[in-house]
Amino acid sequence: IRIMQMVGATPRFIRFPLLMEGLFHGIVGALIASILLLICGFQVTRLMIQLRSPLLGEIPTHLTPLIMIPSLVSIGAILSYIGSYLSMRRFLKQI
Repeated sequence: IRIMQMVGATPRFIRFPLLMEGLFHGIVGALIASILLLICGFQVTRLMIQLRSPLLGEIPTHLTPLIMIPSLVSIGAILSYIGSYLSMRRFLKQI
């Protein structure tokens, strides 16, 4: 960042690639979390079916992935973008 500032890069030009990297990491992390939750959720559902749990009738297991994956990915993207923005803002003010 310091070298980019020394050659005359604007703060917006410095921030953009780092914000996009943070956004990318948030999306990848959320996708990994979604996959792990799906695997665990299917295992728990299968266990509940084997145990014939009365709670299984109340849980809409077929809709859970359709709601969970887009929600986790969007929340992960938003939080990582905000975190990247705040850290870059703080770091650019210090220099």
